[in-house]
Amino acid sequence: MSDRRTSDPRPTDRGAWRLVAMRDFRVRLRDKGFFISTGITLAVLTVFILLRAFGDEVTPSFDLGITGTDDVAIQRTTAELDDVAEREGVELRVVVWDDVEEAEAAVRSGRLDAALVDGELVGDDAVPTTLTQLVRNALIRVRIAAALEAGGADPSEIDAVLSQPAI
Repeated sequence: MSDRRTSDPRPTDRGAWRLVAMRDFRVRLRDKGFFISTGITLAVLTVFILLRAFGDEVTPSFDLGITGTDDVAIQRTTAELDDVAEREGVELRVVVWDDVEEAEAAVRSGRLDAALVDGELVGDDAVPTTLTQLVRNALIRVRIAAALEAGGADPSEIDAVLSQPAI
């Protein structure tokens, strides 16, 4: 007795799938519904692509809360945030909060996108990437200005350093 599975190779379909595919393709080409649905799909996709390409760009906008006890530091940070937001083309509304818990409650309720608490950005689920970058850049500029000021640089020199064009 011979074992057929081990001795003889299994016969293939010999291209029957091509025959079925060609028949299916020919049937589709004769079907008016296929052309209509394909045309509608192409028209809708074209409209979406054109709207995306030529549509108005939306300016991102954020509400940011700042808490802290040092009024001078808050003013500097707020000024830098406004400057960086203007450079980046982002609309940013900064609100100063006296109480950390109130600021965090405003974030949880959705009145604020994030809050800057003791140099840390706090968000409800996740802070938007654009806002995170904006705050990071502003805080870096504040620290650079403070270091230059501590090193004896006058305000015009600090301004010249911070107003360099972006790379």
